[in-house]
Amino acid sequence: ANRTRYSNAIAKWCESKKRRQVGNDECRPLAHDALEAVGAMPSQSLIHGSLLYTSIQPASPEPRGGILEAGVARGDIIQLLKAHFKSKDGSQKWAGDPDHTAVVTGVEPNGVLRVVEQNTGGAKVVKKGSYDMLELVKGEVRIFRAVSESWVGKLDANW
Repeated sequence: ANRTRYSNAIAKWCESKKRRQVGNDECRPLAHDALEAVGAMPSQSLIHGSLLYTSIQPASPEPRGGILEAGVARGDIIQLLKAHFKSKDGSQKWAGDPDHTAVVTGVEPNGVLRVVEQNTGGAKVVKKGSYDMLELVKGEVRIFRAVSESWVGKLDANW
């Protein structure tokens, strides 16, 4: 139900911001502001809804079948922490030092995630990118799905 309610709206909102700066030009405001714009529960630090997928390398992802088994889809939000990707052709990329946030705009049949993201490669504006979870060799990736506040209840970070 949350996917139907929020996911496409989040992706469309983010795509509409391409080549523009959202918030303070850091990566997180893109996802945070999209969640607010569609009426979903706002981000809580590095958590952006219900956790669908986790990969902490060099271990196996959860679920073991990867992002396809997890049902990762357009509009889900990726949180990367010191992630290092290495492709078969030897090229490498890093994301999230210490952390990085992106929004999924599509999932390829081979599991590659198409995203929009901000504050990468020296660009402080929203642009396209991609991540292949099969190329993750080190670091952490978590993928979240937007939920309504009523789904989880009001969160209070005070102790």
